[in-house]
Amino acid sequence: MELVVFDLDGTLLNSESGISAYTRDTLAMLTERHIAYTVATGRTLHASRTIIDGHGFALPQIYKNGAMIWCPTATDYSHTSFLTQHEIQHVLEAVMAQDVTPFIFTLAPGNYHAIY
Repeated sequence: MELVVFDLDGTLLNSESGISAYTRDTLAMLTERHIAYTVATGRTLHASRTIIDGHGFALPQIYKNGAMIWCPTATDYSHTSFLTQHEIQHVLEAVMAQDVTPFIFTLAPGNYHAIY
């Protein structure tokens, strides 16, 4: 079995953050040849979903640089990797000591993304 894994930005997507006609044709060709494909990206599911929906991405998809794996057939995450309370405290102490305002991303109940 063959598998093609696409990054989104700068690879699958064009300069307008969309899927070009050429790329749509390529995805169709992969499907015709029974070559599986999916995505692995630093983006969140919600930042990617509107772009890839309708283009045959049925296999598990990697988001947040591997911290989350989304299974579209189950419509749920099959893997998540969260920091422990101790790790969060350590990071917060480090950034506060540098007078930096942290950007915090989390997954709220119901698979909703929250940013603080």
